[in-house]
Amino acid sequence: MKTLSGRKIILIHVLVWCCFLFFSVFQFYNDFNGVPSQFYIKSIFNIGIFYINYLLFVPKLLLKRKLWWYVVGVFSLLLINGMVSSLTEPDFKDFREMPQQVQNFNGNEPKMPEPPSDFPKFGPGHDRERPFMFTYIVPAILPLLLIVLGAVIKMYSEWRTTEETKKEIAAKKISSELQFLKAQLNPHFLFNSLNTIYSLSVKQSNETSEAVINLSEMMRYMIYEADKDVVSLEKELHYVQHYIYLQRLRLVNSEAVTLNVHGDYRNNKIQPLLFVSFIENAFKYGTDFTGKTIVKIVIDIKDDGLSFFCQNIIGKKTVDKKNSGIGLENIKSRLNLLYPNTHKLTITTEENLYTVDLYLKFKSS
Repeated sequence: MKTLSGRKIILIHVLVWCCFLFFSVFQFYNDFNGVPSQFYIKSIFNIGIFYINYLLFVPKLLLKRKLWWYVVGVFSLLLINGMVSSLTEPDFKDFREMPQQVQNFNGNEPKMPEPPSDFPKFGPGHDRERPFMFTYIVPAILPLLLIVLGAVIKMYSEWRTTEETKKEIAAKKISSELQFLKAQLNPHFLFNSLNTIYSLSVKQSNETSEAVINLSEMMRYMIYEADKDVVSLEKELHYVQHYIYLQRLRLVNSEAVTLNVHGDYRNNKIQPLLFVSFIENAFKYGTDFTGKTIVKIVIDIKDDGLSFFCQNIIGKKTVDKKNSGIGLENIKSRLNLLYPNTHKLTITTEENLYTVDLYLKFKSS
């Protein structure tokens, strides 16, 4: 959801207040055939109360949890409002004597109706004391409503801004983590692949051309597809296949390296590069003392999600705890950000087997 610009917000405020004043003046004129100048003074003062609360008290006191100071500030505004109201109260005598005449029942000349004897004669020049409710309580209702309204609008606006900022930060974090993951994968994998291809070319192997094609397909995917928010599951699986093919070429014994994909992968989309860190880790540590590499990968695709299973033996290579965990922590963080509450990741180590079991629920279009 887009945030309104400063000019649009100002325009909305101006239009709302213009409508408010227009209908207030219209109602006042309709009831009394006139609008006293004091009405405009009170209206401007009420608008001032709204913005003092909206621009000063709420952001500086309420949102910073200075509740008592906020209460004192609001009470002060209402107290000042009561004083201003008592000084600017219009004399309703002028409006009671407006030129509305009615004839008496005898058909004589028009005569102004007399107000009831108990009609409260408020305003300057009247001796009758004004009731406490009309002096302090009633005039405070509108300013109090404006204060509450201003607080609600400002707090909602701040909440919206905070949510937008959180989404921005999350998006940037995901993007930076993806770039970091790509930076991790590209250099050493590219060098290893080139070394493998060079070895094949020296031996004049028939697999040299196939290896070059696989590497070019992978690099094309990394450059043109992996920057997108989502990619087709089919392309992601092709990338995994190319990756495993090139890894096999450099291994002494890769007979125990298997990849099985079950289900329809043609109509689903997924975030890019979700599996490669687990697979890379499996190849890195999945070779035993005889040079045999054991890596088993199973991807099972259902209608609403997929299961990714990756298992390797814990081979002779010592685990670099400082660096090997970076890629895995990176992918865990990405999964939490990209698939909150829609994925389950389980990593277990039993005897000499390291197992990754991941379930992802597809995002609805």
